[in-house]
Amino acid sequence: GTKLNQNPYDKYDYQLFISINENIYSTIDRIKNQRITSQLNIAKRIQEDIIPTNVTIKNCSSSTFFKSCNEVGGDFFDYHKRGNNEWIILGDVTGLGIGAGMVVLMIQSIFSTLIHSAKITEPNKLNYLANSILLKNFKRLQDPLPLTIACIHTIDGNHFSIHGTHEHFFIYTKKDHKIKNHPLNDIPIGLGL
Repeated sequence: GTKLNQNPYDKYDYQLFISINENIYSTIDRIKNQRITSQLNIAKRIQEDIIPTNVTIKNCSSSTFFKSCNEVGGDFFDYHKRGNNEWIILGDVTGLGIGAGMVVLMIQSIFSTLIHSAKITEPNKLNYLANSILLKNFKRLQDPLPLTIACIHTIDGNHFSIHGTHEHFFIYTKKDHKIKNHPLNDIPIGLGL
């Protein structure tokens, strides 16, 4: 460009240009990395904020604890109540990172809509319809991330219906002071497959 004074460029000007050129790319990379880190922290906070903390199920005492890894992940837990019906939804999206976190948000939105707007009650129907919707969404994605899921439903807190699979269920009975392991021996049922 044109100099602000009439003096010709000298070796100091050229050294300044070289120094700026050498540092500009590392500075731009540092700014990009800070921005990405900031966005990942926001995504992680959103994911932690949407996990229900005060779950109260009739005739049950319950507590929740969710600790994510150092980044956004695909594990999730959700709770819904509509009238006398209560649902717990557990899942694990394949993979880590923003992609898995976005699928978690899709799943939570799908189940919330099916439970509260479409008024679907049965866990098997919820999983079937959620899978149908998720598959339509996945057709638009380059890298769909399937998941395992378990949908638990109760009306009275004494009887539960479960559909899907996700690890084992452990049920603590207060009167016996025992934890009972209820393995789910079926073939894992996933969504988005």
